[in-house]
Amino acid sequence: MGLPLGAALAVKGHEVKGSKTAPERLGDLRDAGIEPYLARLEPKFTGDSDWLDTDVFVLTLPPERRDDIETLYPAQIQSALEVANAQHVIFTSSTSVYPNLNRVVTEEDAKNPDKRSGRAVLAAEEVLQAHPNVTILRLAGLYGYGRQPGQRSAGKEVSGGDVGVNLVHRDDVVSVLIKAIEENIQGTFNVCADAHPPRKEVYTAQAERLGFEPPRFVEPHKVDYKEVGSEKLKGLGYEFQHGNPLEEAP
Repeated sequence: MGLPLGAALAVKGHEVKGSKTAPERLGDLRDAGIEPYLARLEPKFTGDSDWLDTDVFVLTLPPERRDDIETLYPAQIQSALEVANAQHVIFTSSTSVYPNLNRVVTEEDAKNPDKRSGRAVLAAEEVLQAHPNVTILRLAGLYGYGRQPGQRSAGKEVSGGDVGVNLVHRDDVVSVLIKAIEENIQGTFNVCADAHPPRKEVYTAQAERLGFEPPRFVEPHKVDYKEVGSEKLKGLGYEFQHGNPLEEAP
């Protein structure tokens, strides 16, 4: 997601810096018109701190899958924040910060996440609130451009087929990020497509389109869920390009 965002910003004439953790991947940034840097958060920041001397710092680091992530991840974010010299910090958070409340969830419902990753992300958000100008974008499940719903579950047994999905297309995430940068939007916002069709319908439709084996849906077909609402974001005038994950998209 960071690479297509940087490429889109470069096309629009912005001066863009980006980082990778491996030298062999710096060429991807150069090819996209992005000034490349090496950086790591282990959890302390290592690398060239000039990378973080910028007007806007977009932090897209996802949490790893590890036992200590609830302490490691907020420490990584704290380290990045300590060395950043940015007027505006934008953090791509996750809707995993919401528990399954069996209803529509809004930005006020981020309490006691069900999963370890959600608790780690919520702790990172709390660290970021110390910055005077911060934007937190809680992204639903990302899809598009080779990352399609149901692909990872191809041929496997999947429960909860009747539960609505919470997804957002990469095009919309990039557009929302650019809007937040160029309009200096601050605050916390959900970023999720308008429609929430059943998981079974979405996964089956994608399998038919792309030619992979669909998952096998087993009981229970109805499980605890949350439906992520993006009314606050839409109140800023944003209209989703891909409002329904059932519709064909790149």
